This record gives sequence, C-alpha cells and structure tokens, in this order.
Amino acid sequence: MSDFTHDFQQLTAGRYQIEARLGSGGMARVYKAQDINLGRTVAIKVLHEHLADDMLFQERFEREARLVAQLNHPNIVQVYDFSSITRGDQCSYFMVMSFIDGPTLKEHLQVAAEAGQPLPHDEVQRIMLNLTDALGYAHERGMIHRDVKPANILINPGGQAVLTDFGIARIAQSSGLTQEGFTVGTPTYMSPEQATGEPLDARADLYSLGVILYEMLAGRAPFGDDGTVSVLIKHLNAPIPPLPFDNLPLNAVVRKALAKMPEDRFQTAAQFSAALKAAFMGKLPERLGTTTRPMVPTRGMLESALTEDAPTTVLPATSRFPMLQRPNPQSPLFLLVAGLMIVVVFGIIGIVSRQNNRAAAPTTPDSLIFAESMTGDQVEPFFASSFDSEDTTLEYWAQDSMNGLTRGVTADGFYRLSFQTANLAVATPFGSVYAYRDQAVQMVAQLQPDSAAESGYGIVFRYLDQDNYNVFAVDGMGRYSIWTRENGVWRELRNGAEQWTPNEAIAPAGTMNTLTLGVVGTEFVGYVNGQEVVRVQDDTFATGGVGIYMATPEDGAAEVLVDMYQVMEALPDFAASMTGN
Repeated sequence: MSDFTHDFQQLTAGRYQIEARLGSGGMARVYKAQDINLGRTVAIKVLHEHLADDMLFQERFEREARLVAQLNHPNIVQVYDFSSITRGDQCSYFMVMSFIDGPTLKEHLQVAAEAGQPLPHDEVQRIMLNLTDALGYAHERGMIHRDVKPANILINPGGQAVLTDFGIARIAQSSGLTQEGFTVGTPTYMSPEQATGEPLDARADLYSLGVILYEMLAGRAPFGDDGTVSVLIKHLNAPIPPLPFDNLPLNAVVRKALAKMPEDRFQTAAQFSAALKAAFMGKLPERLGTTTRPMVPTRGMLESALTEDAPTTVLPATSRFPMLQRPNPQSPLFLLVAGLMIVVVFGIIGIVSRQNNRAAAPTTPDSLIFAESMTGDQVEPFFASSFDSEDTTLEYWAQDSMNGLTRGVTADGFYRLSFQTANLAVATPFGSVYAYRDQAVQMVAQLQPDSAAESGYGIVFRYLDQDNYNVFAVDGMGRYSIWTRENGVWRELRNGAEQWTPNEAIAPAGTMNTLTLGVVGTEFVGYVNGQEVVRVQDDTFATGGVGIYMATPEDGAAEVLVDMYQVMEALPDFAASMTGN
C-alpha cells in the first residue's frame, strides 16, 4: 500500500477503501475505491498538490465542486462528495464520483484507429447525441466544461457516453498555476477563443465537441497536435479539411460546429443536436451556414502570419436565388504568441488588425498585388487566377469533393464546379483574409450545355456572412440579376418586381461569358461581354470579400467552368476602365 493510499484511508476515517489507481493526467490522479458507508464502487479524483498553491484555492475549489455536484444527468459523471486531506504541510483536494466501468472515448478511438476503421455512423450519432444532451443540460445551468475531449468521455457498458471532469479545468484555471494571459485546455480540442485566453461561453464547449465529431467520422482530428504551436495556429485560422468521404450534410454540420468565430457556430447544444439528427438522416439542415474567418484575439502583437482560408459551404436555397456562404471579412491577420498548458508550454498565435481596410501579409503569393494609396500605404490586394499549373493563387480556391459537389482545377486549366443536387447553391469565396472597399472583379466562365438552363453563376462581392452580402449573376437562359442579402432577407437592387432580366449581351449555356463588376463607393456597375447591363446604388455594406457562386434550380444539376477570375483597381469612370477603351 502506498503512503498516499494509507494516509488517505486514515484521514477519511476509513470511509473510502482505495482498490486501484486508474490513471493520472495533468490535473489529477484517479483511483477506484469502495465507499464503505454506502457499499458502492466510486472513482476518486485527487487534484495534484501544485494546483493548491494559491491561498484562495480552497474557496474556489469548494465553490466549483458544489456547482458540479448539483449536476444530475445520465450522461454526466455524478459527483457524490468533495473534500481535502492534509499530510504534513501538504493539502490534497479530491472529488468522489460515480464509477464508470468502461474505456474512455480516447481509448475507444485508438482501438478503431489500430483496426484502420473510423467508428460506425450509428455509434457516432449515439455518442454525439449523448454529449449534446449532457452539455445542453449543463449549459442551461451556467456550467461550462472547458476541456471537452475524448479522454474526458467514458463509454459505459451500455455503450452510452458519459462526460466527466466538469469543473476541473475551471478549478485549475482559478489556481495559481495559471497566470494572466494563460489558459488551460488541450490544444487538439481547443476553441480559438480559448487558445487566445479570451472569455469563454458554452460555444467553446461546442467547438471542442465539433472536433470530437470530426475525429470520430474521419479517424483523426482535423488538426493533429505535434507538440508545437502549429495546432493552435490552425485552430485560429486554417480551413477545416473536408471529411474523407462524400456526405454533404455531415460536412456542413462539421464546418458549422468548427467555425472560428463563436457567433458563427451552433449557439446551443440543442441546435447542434437537431442538425446532427437531420444530417444522419441525409438531410441538410435549414439555414445551416459556416465560416472560417479567423478568430480575433485582443492581446499582444508578437508575431504576424497570413491565414490560409478556403471556406466551403453548401446551403439550401430559400428562393430561386441561391444562398451563398461567407468568406473572410477580416483584414490581415496578426498572430499572438502566448500561453501555457498544464503539461507543455506552447505559444498562442493570432491577432487581426483592421485599420482603414489596409491589407498586409508577410507571405503573399506572386499573383497578389497590393494597390498603394497616395501616401504609399498598401490598401487592397489585387490578383488574377488563371487556374493553370503555375497559378500561385490556386491554394486560395477550394478543391474538394463532397456529396454531389466537386470543385477543382482541370488538366486544361479551368476551375470546375459541378453540383449534382437540385435546388441548392454553393459559394466558393477566394480564401484569403481581405475585405475590399472599391474594386473591379472580372470572371470568364460558362455554364456547361448539359446543365439545367436556369442554373446561375456569378460574382460574390462585399460578402460578410451567410446573411449579409451582394451578388451579380447570370444564368443559362441569358438573364442577369443583382441582389443584396441583409440579415437573411433578399432584396433585388433594382427595386422592381422583375428579378431575372433577359439581355442580348448574355450568352446562353455552353458559351463563355465575361462578367465584370465595378464597385466604387455605393455605386455598382455590372457588365457582360463588355456591355453594361445594370447600374445601381446601394450602401448596405461598406466592405467585404469576393468569390464565385453557382446554383441549381428545383429540377436540375449544373456544371460551371471558370477560365479566369481577377480583382483589379476600380476607377470612377466605369465605362472606360471596365471595357478597356
């Protein structure tokens, strides 16, 4: 019998008989024991002594333990008791919890990985619904877990997932171990706001749960932790890798759950649960949108870097005009380095500076050219994508395949978007962190002749999020339109009953069209094949990103080939600058 076991049993008046040590982590040691008084098997978690260095630790521990002990849910480990023991001049704090006779989800995933198989979808669904129920219950009572990860999830003999360690991260965060600006958590599962030491709410737990969902589906976490700061950087600004199988609804749910900004994620566990149920039934949830715009920290500027971002979204159309997905509305990213883990020290990187819409990037592809203001300041990046093998902007365009959707560069130098699902739309923003104020955007593209003629394609601009953006588009029937979507409501900018208007300048499906859009201040001018087709005024949005969209009608599929896409300087004289005269 170890000294600790002997002392513990003596100091707890023989109530708890320790039987075995179950494991040890960065914050506690865990023992299997018998509660002699009540005749039941329990788990005892003894916090490491160094957590109690703070003089106020006892008060904080007791406050958090009381809150955790009030949680009574079948998918949350029940806390029965909490106290402390003193050996010499050292005090140890402990919690007594229900004993779950089963592996952790981490161990379960390791077994699946060794077998070369991700978990079956029915098992993933059961585990996820257990966890959303547990987190929803706790969040409604004001409790945030702060360290949701597979090692803190147990699988009971009935195959149900049970979440443990509620309150432990909060207790450790309150201790003298964590200094100002430092945070507690596990990098692989850490939300961007947690990585940067920002205040947390329930949405941080839902992000961590999204990482677990991805890992169960893909057999690996989206960003593996190699012991460096790279995993934190990726949480802050890297795009989420597509799942390694075609399933559009699940991809959409994963991207929503792992949105960089908390307001872009599921706002409650109940929303997450409802989306999961729909996705596992093969349905794309209504109004499901995501973003990969970077997290915006608020402390220190120690290092700068350029984000890689290529958001991917497919959304149900709520009208004949497609819904588009948000690009990055942020200006350049500056990354903050700071932070401390319980076991390893790591750097935390990330800060975004928005100053008069200036753009700066230390690692800019050759194809991105920054305009200069009268003072010589860089203000906006211009670029041209030719989609050939030497095009250095290809990394900024999504190249992936999901359920019915394929995007990628062809061998003969086209950006191909193929969408086989009816009545849906896909947005492909240029995946770099630039918000444009004034610009000219030109796209040369065609709708393939075997596509549904009503399918649309065009230019996205001043794009903020799924409910706030503008678009100029044509379809395969020789029609055009220009819209704004503000707070989820569509408005045709010509303010008439007509939404799609025929124009002889627009070539039908099977023929290339050159779409050009000039944006200066509140004036938008749209050209097709060198002829002006629309000129409108609108001041809904001041800045935003650019990109490509395509959409299918209610009864067909579509394929679009883009030959060229470029963003140029927009001059006040649209007629001269757009047509080249």
